[in-house]
Amino acid sequence: LRRSAPAYNPVDRSAPEDHSIEKVLNEMDDTLQLIAAMPYLDEDDEQQRAIKVHFEQGSGLDDLDAQGYTVKAGVIQMWQGERDLNTLIKGVNADSAIILQRILLHALDIEKQLNEIIAKGGVDDDEDAADAQSK
Repeated sequence: LRRSAPAYNPVDRSAPEDHSIEKVLNEMDDTLQLIAAMPYLDEDDEQQRAIKVHFEQGSGLDDLDAQGYTVKAGVIQMWQGERDLNTLIKGVNADSAIILQRILLHALDIEKQLNEIIAKGGVDDDEDAADAQSK
């Protein structure tokens, strides 16, 4: 019996695609910041209102869930004022918990910045300055 040589299978030496949670966090960080800022977006600003609608009534959070991250319930709790990470991540997988933690960190940072602005007596923008000068 003659045997033929085995088929040549070249070894794929390219780096495997990076699906790590670190990469996901880096790629989605701007989106995660927006999610954290939702309660503070201005309803009167057309762009900010569109962002609110996308996440509150549209598919924004569902899109994350469709990627395999169970974050919707935790994010809604966060928007309602919950700040205990253990409560927010109850029942979710590790990657979802890490994403919720990142959103929470952004939310806490935003609140810190807002509290500093309030402590200083508010934001000095051109409109306020013009109002003060006209009095």
